[in-house]
Amino acid sequence: TIDALDSFHARIPAAKSIVVCGGGPSGVETAGQLATYLNKNPSLPFLVQNNSYHPKRITLITGNARCLPNLPASVGKKAEKKLRGLGVEILHNARLVSTTEDKARGTTVCVLSNNTTVTADLYVAATGVVPNTAYLSPKLLNSAGYVATNADTLRVEAAGPRVYAVGDCASYSKNYVLDVYDAVPVLMHNMLNDLLAHELRLASPYGGNEEEIAALEDECYDQNPTDSQLIPITRYGGVGVVFG
Repeated sequence: TIDALDSFHARIPAAKSIVVCGGGPSGVETAGQLATYLNKNPSLPFLVQNNSYHPKRITLITGNARCLPNLPASVGKKAEKKLRGLGVEILHNARLVSTTEDKARGTTVCVLSNNTTVTADLYVAATGVVPNTAYLSPKLLNSAGYVATNADTLRVEAAGPRVYAVGDCASYSKNYVLDVYDAVPVLMHNMLNDLLAHELRLASPYGGNEEEIAALEDECYDQNPTDSQLIPITRYGGVGVVFG
């Protein structure tokens, strides 16, 4: 991963065009940050030394009619205005079909769903995430590859007793950081209950302690239904929502 990041950074100075594919928070932030860093012309011309200012063509491709489709329309509109102000070209309603890297030329050809192609010196994929769960048994995963987790108790029931999942790879999560922070106390409470129940059963292998075990009540995770997203675009600000 570090090598890939270093390689990307090394190719930026010579690149004349950059394509960012994905109109969600990651794509919008990436396009904005690149445009801010690469294309922000210094306000005082004498600060440009050795004719070093060479703005790049930065294109953001989104698969929807607007940026940030999962947030209110006003937020997406404001983000788009900021991006265009930085010189970012935005192509809506075009989904990525395939990419082909031409190593000889050092370019990537992006084939889009509207039967067009875009060629760029650098290509950034921001079309979504894949959970890092390939090492787990398929019986523990749902159809999307996330750990099948009880959304209330955070237990991984298919794995047997005293196994839990928390964080982005768990099926209960919306991939928000709050789904980690808010879930940890629930997980720890239920884990404590399970460990106490286990110890009580070990203490009375032939029965007993049923009342004590029955008195252990689970806590349920209550996911916040509102969105919280902060998306920096320029060095001076960005857009976002907090708790809706």
